[in-house]
This record gives sequence, C-alpha cells and structure tokens, in this order.
Amino acid sequence: MMTPAEDLPPDEAPKDAASEHPKRPAHIKTSEVLRLLREDAKDQDSITVGWLVARLGTRAFGAIILLMALPNITPQIPGMSTIFGLLIMLPAVQIMIGLSQMWLPGFMARQTMSGVTVGKILAFAIPWVERMERLIKPRFEFLMSPPAENLVGAAVLFLGFILFLPIPGGNFLPALACALMALGMLERDGLFIMAGLGIAVGAMVVVALVIGGLFHLVDQYWHSLVHFISSW
Repeated sequence: MMTPAEDLPPDEAPKDAASEHPKRPAHIKTSEVLRLLREDAKDQDSITVGWLVARLGTRAFGAIILLMALPNITPQIPGMSTIFGLLIMLPAVQIMIGLSQMWLPGFMARQTMSGVTVGKILAFAIPWVERMERLIKPRFEFLMSPPAENLVGAAVLFLGFILFLPIPGGNFLPALACALMALGMLERDGLFIMAGLGIAVGAMVVVALVIGGLFHLVDQYWHSLVHFISSW
C-alpha cells in the first residue's frame, strides 16, 4: 500500500508542480514597454534606430513596425511615409525569412530621428495601444509560428512597400493593417493579425484602383497631347 503523502517525511513528500518550476515573469504590456521607452528617450536630442532596437529587445520586430505605422494612420509628420515604409520593410523581411532577433545594417542603425519626433510618435502610440489592449488576448497563436508567421512577414513587407511609394491617399489602410498585425505579434493575438490581413486586402484593392486611375489619366493626357500636336 502506498503511504499517504501527508505521512511521508518532508524530503520524500511530492513537490508541488509550481515549486519545481520558477515562476514565469508577468507579461509586460506593450503600452508599458512604450512608456518606459518614452521615459528613456525624453532627454535625448537625437535617437538612432539602433538605440531603439536595442531598447526594445525581443519585441523589436513588432514594436518597430507598430511605431513606424502609427504616424501614417493620422499623419502628423508630413513627408515621412517613405522613411517609415522603409523601416517597416526591414523587420518584415526578417520575419519572412524566420530570424529570431532583429538585425540592422550599420548604416541604418546609425540613422537618427530627433528626440522630439520620437516623443510625438510615442505620445500618439501609447493611448492608442492602451485602447487596443482592452481587446487583446492570446488566441490563434498558430499565426505566430512558421509557416504562417513567414506569410505574415511577407504581407507586412508588401504593405511597407506601398507606404514607401508616394501614392496619393495610399497610407491609411496599409498603415492600419501593419499596426494591427504588429499588435497581434506583440501580444500573441492571432485575431488582430487576421484583422490586419483583411484590411491589407482592402488596401491592396484601393492602391490598385489609385494606380489604375493614375495610369488612365496619364494615358488620356498622352493621347490629348498627341492629338494636339498632330492637329498643327
């Protein structure tokens, strides 16, 4: 007959499962990470991209995409979408090929933004992220593992390329899609990733229509020019 656990000597009694494993550190919300980053950045005259990535650590992929996408949702810094689009494409490529840590080429790590600019981005991002965090929870986590994760990286890469191009009215939907997918990556919420992918499809349709309209205008202008010259 087995001796009841309560009758065993202390060194033979079965250990509680929790005591055998160190307690996992509590998950720090993305808004709190951004708040700490803002605190670190507030006294900096200029901030390098390398500094940002180092401070963000393992969250660099999602956080850089999020921070570069948000200014394009409500443009507050005109003419910056090309730079932000490029900075979205870099982590997206690395997610697509399956890197676990974000890598920066030296010339990009040395690129600087003013502390004021970074402060404005974070000041806008933190309340927005806090509102979204009320809806976020871990679910559909298979989207954060290969091969789904690689496909998400490819989608963000394409959206970053759209932001990189000077397409009139082409910023809002791609930026919103990137922001939702980045939040999904950061908080392991596949539903947010799926929402971002859905908006990405809409963004691609809108951009295709805009580009098609521009080509049509150029074609009309060309034919009018040819007709005008030939009538002389």
